[in-house]
Amino acid sequence: MSIKGRPHTWFVASLKSGDLATALAEAHELPALGLADALALVLLMADRHHPAFRLAAARWSARLVLEHRLDLEQARFAIEALTALPHHPAQAKRRLADICAHHELRNVIGLPDPAPR
Repeated sequence: MSIKGRPHTWFVASLKSGDLATALAEAHELPALGLADALALVLLMADRHHPAFRLAAARWSARLVLEHRLDLEQARFAIEALTALPHHPAQAKRRLADICAHHELRNVIGLPDPAPR
């Protein structure tokens, strides 16, 4: 358990401050990560060029497909956005923000506001 018994609070604070090492450590203290929190961690991993980014992104996309019942084209769109993160982060984050808005994933730390519909 984290200091003061608030692992999620410390996890969110580490994401907001961009402290990847602490975010990863705090994530291990949590019983599970929600899809929005998991994406925030993937985004930070991409920003910091963490070697496990590709695996974490693949796992997140699999969870999105399963939990939100995406079809093949929707899955491809999400995977393309994740693949683009290291090379075109602003564009990829906008696409991911739109995907999250469509699937009602809110408050993903590190994403811009989605485009208006």
